[in-house]
Amino acid sequence: MRRVTSLLCCFVSAVVPVGAQTVPSTAPSSAAAVRQAVVAARLRLDAALAARDTAAIASLLADDALLIQPHDTLHGRPAIAAFVAGGLAAVPEVALSYAPERMDACVDGALHETGGTYVLLLRTYVRTDTLRGRYAARWVTAGDGSVRLATVVLARSLGEGGQAPRLATCAPAQRAALVRKRLQILLPTPFAAGTWRTVGTFEGTLRARGYGSGLVPAFLASHPTREDDLPFTLGARVAVVPRWSVEATVAIDPKRAEIRGFRPGDSSYVKADYAGRYGAVLISYERGWVRAGAGPALLRNRWAIEEAQGYDAGAGGWQYTPRGNSSYTELELGVVAQAAVMFPVSSHVFIDGRAGLRQFPSRTTPATGRLAPLTVRHSGLSISLGIGGAL
Repeated sequence: MRRVTSLLCCFVSAVVPVGAQTVPSTAPSSAAAVRQAVVAARLRLDAALAARDTAAIASLLADDALLIQPHDTLHGRPAIAAFVAGGLAAVPEVALSYAPERMDACVDGALHETGGTYVLLLRTYVRTDTLRGRYAARWVTAGDGSVRLATVVLARSLGEGGQAPRLATCAPAQRAALVRKRLQILLPTPFAAGTWRTVGTFEGTLRARGYGSGLVPAFLASHPTREDDLPFTLGARVAVVPRWSVEATVAIDPKRAEIRGFRPGDSSYVKADYAGRYGAVLISYERGWVRAGAGPALLRNRWAIEEAQGYDAGAGGWQYTPRGNSSYTELELGVVAQAAVMFPVSSHVFIDGRAGLRQFPSRTTPATGRLAPLTVRHSGLSISLGIGGAL
């Protein structure tokens, strides 16, 4: 019997939250309104307990509520609801008295109740147990405007010398509110690094054929291969179901490079202008601040390749005779995998760091004059940092 009543104690001391009967039509607009809603919910909880209405009690919980006990943690409404239903089934009469030491407003309609103590009276057919303990709780404003219990932390009973449990800072509440937003927009920042194999493999193949920047005449020495940084990307993410979302990213400016090479054996000169732009759609799964996703990606490459024959015109000057050129655009379908970490600055602003791996099939360029086709790999790895907003 002691085991059953202890289990019930753990749950009931946690459910200091919300009302199941009267739900406001809109979210509380101020910290004072949130506090008033929670105080009213505590009274409605008493009525639900007295009526032994487990369905009403369960309706007071957030979908992803946590009940953290000294030796166990329950995740989600179904697990907690089953827990309390089993406890009430064994106890004919329940009375609960509880009082927080502090009620602190947090961001986005959240409220912390800390330093609280409870007294739970459990009367069975043969005996009465009185249990005491400490608790802390957090409520958040749900999408339908109701105030729901999000997190409860329970300490050991007072008789065992337990100290008041602690809640984390407002950051988890900020994050919880943020990930529930339907739409998130990610804006790029200049902080990006990584590899873009298209440029590197094209230049590497040229070098393997004898084109080297260290052997170019003075005219070309002042025009080495130039490559822009990784392109900025714009992202948008839409929540679909809890923990799952659809995310789209697109490069808002192209990756650019100008590749040059000179082969002294036959004085041939190659110049290639490249511009690449990509986009992707990912299915992402989120756990806490971290998410991972994968999906199809599309890469658009634009090439302009020229080949010329050079000769020394005297007086240190070089002249070039065109030998061939090609200009074309290609679309490559591949896949991208991404891992990201989100840090909330406020309930509507976040910083997003991500690492992405792009995988595309290799392609060959068309022949240009005497320049045979080159095999180019388009895969790459990127790491970037962005700032976003949630709507």
